[in-house]
Formats: sequence, C-alpha cells, structure tokens
Amino acid sequence: MRALHISSDDYIWPDQNRDNPLYVSLLNLLSLCDEYKLYVLLATADALLTDFSDKDNNKA
Repeated sequence: MRALHISSDDYIWPDQNRDNPLYVSLLNLLSLCDEYKLYVLLATADALLTDFSDKDNNKA
C-alpha cells in the first residue's frame, strides 16, 4: 500500500472523502514529507481551523 500511496484508512473507513480529490491529493503528498514539513503542515492546519472557528464564533 505504501508504494502505491494508498492509505489503509480506505479499507477501514471506505466511504470517507474518497470522492474529494483535494483530500486524496493531500494524503498522497503527506507521505512525501519529512518530519519538519509534517510539523509545518500540522501547525498550518491547526491555525486555519482555529481561525475559521474564531470567525464562526464571532458571527453570532
């Protein structure tokens, strides 16, 4: 599976995000990242989610 860039998650949760090409592309790229790049991506994703969460809370 690793050589083909296929996640085992597809077998455990077969219906999650399979139709979303952006999600699949991100998963495939993760396997090409070293530890530093993974930390950068994680921090970026956390910041994006926190930012969106804060904006959603301020709409009320």
